[in-house]
Amino acid sequence: MTVHEQDAAAPRPLFGLGSILLAGFIGGPPAAGVLLFNNMRHGGSKRTRFIVSTFVVVTSLAWFWCTSRVPPDLISHLFIHVPFWIIWSVLAGLLLKPLHVAHRAEGGTFGSAGRAAWIAIQINIGLLLVALTVGWILSRG
Repeated sequence: MTVHEQDAAAPRPLFGLGSILLAGFIGGPPAAGVLLFNNMRHGGSKRTRFIVSTFVVVTSLAWFWCTSRVPPDLISHLFIHVPFWIIWSVLAGLLLKPLHVAHRAEGGTFGSAGRAAWIAIQINIGLLLVALTVGWILSRG
């Protein structure tokens, strides 16, 4: 067995529920969705991936709409952010439990919370740049 075959045989690390919830708190539904998609790519049925995809798109659009309608202060955004985070924690727990149990049984490892937070920060910066660009384009027209 070569090194490449050995690497291919080992299960890839998944993100644990805590890492996904941390990313969701930092970057909202889009960040949690990216990590959830990563986990579902390595396991989960086609039906589950469809449910996750639909839920990520719907909650992200609702989250963007809600955050664009509140004043730009921290307290107002927390009133929007925290309920979405709670909904995500329930969904992620229900969808990931069987996947994580199977992953542990195969001897798989889990990604670090620091990496999940870094991914969420990058997504947050990207979303901010998109919002600033769209605002700049709309203000010029």
